[in-house]
Amino acid sequence: MQVPVSRQAAVELFFKSASPPEINHRMHNEVLITRLEVAIG
Repeated sequence: MQVPVSRQAAVELFFKSASPPEINHRMHNEVLITRLEVAIG
């Protein structure tokens, strides 16, 4: 069974574990906005 990971937790883990060159390689100035649907109940 896999445990769901929040996007926030995934991003925080990336910044904690990635090297500075890896972070620089993946960062850019674009802002992307997406929709997120969640089921409640």
